[in-house]
Amino acid sequence: MVKNYFRVKNIFSYIGSLCLITASGSAAAFYDAYPESEGPYISGPASENLQWLGEDFLSYSDGQKLECSNNKNARDHFDVTSGCLQAKYVDSWKLGWTDDKVFRVVAIGKDSNGSEIKYTDQTNQYRAYIKTWKNSGSIPAWSGLHAFARYQTSDDLYVGSIRYDGNVTIKVKYQGAYTTLAQTKLTNGVKNYLNTQGKLAAGQWYDIHFSVVGNKLTLALDGVELLSVNNDLLTEGTIGIRTDNLSAYLDDWQLLPSDSIVVDPPTDPEIPTDPETPA
Repeated sequence: MVKNYFRVKNIFSYIGSLCLITASGSAAAFYDAYPESEGPYISGPASENLQWLGEDFLSYSDGQKLECSNNKNARDHFDVTSGCLQAKYVDSWKLGWTDDKVFRVVAIGKDSNGSEIKYTDQTNQYRAYIKTWKNSGSIPAWSGLHAFARYQTSDDLYVGSIRYDGNVTIKVKYQGAYTTLAQTKLTNGVKNYLNTQGKLAAGQWYDIHFSVVGNKLTLALDGVELLSVNNDLLTEGTIGIRTDNLSAYLDDWQLLPSDSIVVDPPTDPEIPTDPETPA
């Protein structure tokens, strides 16, 4: 198996704009996953030779702060670009935890020669448990759980979203402008995803699988394909996770081979009704 090497990226502000740092470490800043000054880069599909080992949160202590966006040296294999990520134990389960209204994290990987990887074909998979929604009564419709693919900068990326308003979308953000490529309404299936108001339900796990192979983008939830669309704007990049206006447990974040298929997710841990607040 090829050993991965990693490097921390730099966050820097837009020219002429202020970088606003909050108490939680969130930053309104431009992020470049592949700055020209830090090459050389290699390109290819996610595979055994071009892999990222993922994050399962098993190696951390309970309550350990893993990284915040205002401390970029804490972890080598991912960058938190907004908010904070910490470890949290729930009974025997070891999970990630974010309690920030705006949370972003992207994966960083290198091959055994020290060259950083721009993945072409790739699949981003992670699990999230929505504990609570924030801004009760005024939650923006686009809030929810999101998966990045072919992420290059904070202005150039694909994103698959499971949204608070019950919509499921695939978007491209290109040179700073979002375009919706596909959208559908989420319906209750293997789980009751929507509450009685038709909004995305808290108190349960969501298993998200966002795949980009060639020009085909596919978003699946709990092993069921929801959307598929073609787009050619972005050809390579990395993966990431985004959450908005919620508190969430995270687990089993993986970069899967490009030819992987959606498989049955692992057993979801039982989250107590009111687990101890993370330190």
